[in-house]
Amino acid sequence: MDELLTLGVFIACGFIASKICGKFRLPAVTGYLLAGLILGVSFFSVVPKDILTELNFLQDIALGFIAFNIGESFNIDKIKSLGGGVVLITIVQASVTIIVVTLGVYLATSDLPLSIVFGALSAATAPAATVNVIKQYKAKGKLTNTILTVVALDDAVCLFLFSIACAVSESMINGHFNMYSALISPLIEIVLSLGIGAVIGIAFCFVERKIRRDKSQVLIISCASVLVGTGLGIYFELSSILICMAVGSVIANYCSRYDRVFALTEEAVNPIYVIFFVLAGYSLDLKVVLSLGLIGLAFVVSRFIGKILGAFLGCEMARTDKVTRNYLGMGLMPMAGVGVGLAVAAARMMPDYGPLFLNIIMGATFIFEITGPILTAKGLKKSGDISIK
Repeated sequence: MDELLTLGVFIACGFIASKICGKFRLPAVTGYLLAGLILGVSFFSVVPKDILTELNFLQDIALGFIAFNIGESFNIDKIKSLGGGVVLITIVQASVTIIVVTLGVYLATSDLPLSIVFGALSAATAPAATVNVIKQYKAKGKLTNTILTVVALDDAVCLFLFSIACAVSESMINGHFNMYSALISPLIEIVLSLGIGAVIGIAFCFVERKIRRDKSQVLIISCASVLVGTGLGIYFELSSILICMAVGSVIANYCSRYDRVFALTEEAVNPIYVIFFVLAGYSLDLKVVLSLGLIGLAFVVSRFIGKILGAFLGCEMARTDKVTRNYLGMGLMPMAGVGVGLAVAAARMMPDYGPLFLNIIMGATFIFEITGPILTAKGLKKSGDISIK
């Protein structure tokens, strides 16, 4: 099977699996991962390893576009309209989840660098699954509004904290852990990455003003911006993810038609997303997952506790109403998309831990993508935002 045939099979199988999952009200991402799982090493292993290696560049591209679209969450006007309380809730629940999962995984492994990265990976929330439940049951109310705004900001916060966690963990693994390697070096990397992304974003906005009437040209420079950002990140050994997120953030704040830019880009790169998640599922080895039971159990249980506790504490600090405080955490359980994407990024940055990151995160993703929507619906029902018979 050559590269083009592989891509065609991946897209077709991902599409079919997503439609089947849709019948069971599961998000499309779950279908893509399942398609990869069936095609991959756990079952049929239809693609030679050398071809998979040649497709690695698509993972970089997909991660760049995922980060680019997350940048839209940093629109200042939207954040102001949400109020400082929601931003506080988002930061607190993400931070608490990271701390709880880091402790939980450390108790299971006694490996601090590994635990720190797992902690950072745990904060990501899958907006698609949550939004699907809200639309399905036509939920309305304070809890619904809070869930929607928190999941919109959550992945951006997770992305930022993930970059710090990986830099700290790498310095510990390399045996050079000190104040510079743990704090200053990651800070320099983050600042440089954000700076490069900001420059690319400003250049995009300047060009976009000249061509905004032509959608195809806007799409071309959008893709060029993401690819240039991703390439510069790889070349200079900076964070391609942060660079692309910064590009998206600048566009979200300085382009009057930013919503159209993101809509065009997201629609155009959907096939790349399908390939990315099918590839991720392809690497999932069920034998490895089953052999890592204690670590997987520690991750799943501690993430559940962290999300519930973090949301509760965040709401307490923001002084929200009792209903939101009690049930917000139940709407933050789904995990896919960015979580899997960051697991792939972590595996590539720290290859010795690669199989662990990929298998645990994708195994957890299946669990949370199935149980998450159920918990979201239950929380919305208890809050009174929906009525489920």
